[in-house]
Amino acid sequence: MQNSQLPVDLLHWALALLPIVVLLVLLVVMRWKAPQAGPMGMFTAAAVAVLGFATPWETIAVASAKGIWDADLVQRLAAVHLTTTTSIIRFHGFIQRVYTVLPRNQ
Repeated sequence: MQNSQLPVDLLHWALALLPIVVLLVLLVVMRWKAPQAGPMGMFTAAAVAVLGFATPWETIAVASAKGIWDADLVQRLAAVHLTTTTSIIRFHGFIQRVYTVLPRNQ
């Protein structure tokens, strides 16, 4: 394995922050939607990794594939959570309607 010492200086800190700054500018200033800005942030991060930190292409490929895989998993989990939450809210509304129709013991 090669020497994995990373330089800790202002230039490398700025390079590491560059993808976040790009995303902030695209999302906040230019008002891009996240599906449009996300790939630009990903490509910026890959370019910084290759050019600024001499990251091997294999590492970029694996990290990109893992990021896409994780994003897909999060999207699926969010969809399941939203569906479950919607079902619970609808069931709660059904229970409230049944409760208002039933006679009350006084």
